[in-house]
Amino acid sequence: MTFVARHALWSDEQKDAAQRMRRIVEEKNLEVIRLAFPDQHGILRGKTIIAAEAIASLESGCSITTTMLAKDTSHRTVFPVFIGRRVRHEGDGGRSRRADGCRSHHLPRAAMGADHGLGAVRSPFQ
Repeated sequence: MTFVARHALWSDEQKDAAQRMRRIVEEKNLEVIRLAFPDQHGILRGKTIIAAEAIASLESGCSITTTMLAKDTSHRTVFPVFIGRRVRHEGDGGRSRRADGCRSHHLPRAAMGADHGLGAVRSPFQ
């Protein structure tokens, strides 16, 4: 059972959006998808994953490194994220986020079998 199903997180609209995304991936024979989301400054951050994993991430989430959300407006990391949990209150082991298909947009790309998706990234329980 997926994370979304286990916690009954999707509305009917979100279920329909996920089906639409699956259909688009199959119809366009996409191989990779770029998940992008705005950080706290409005700058797009993202991750490219294979299409099958992108579809699975709708229901199970997708891990992202904290550095994507720990940048200032000059793109510098604001605290030492790579030290892990060895020192109390310093560093971060990463985050998991769930794409929201209702807020996704198709952004065509020239590369064969590639696509961009712009959408909301939510914490798993939102």
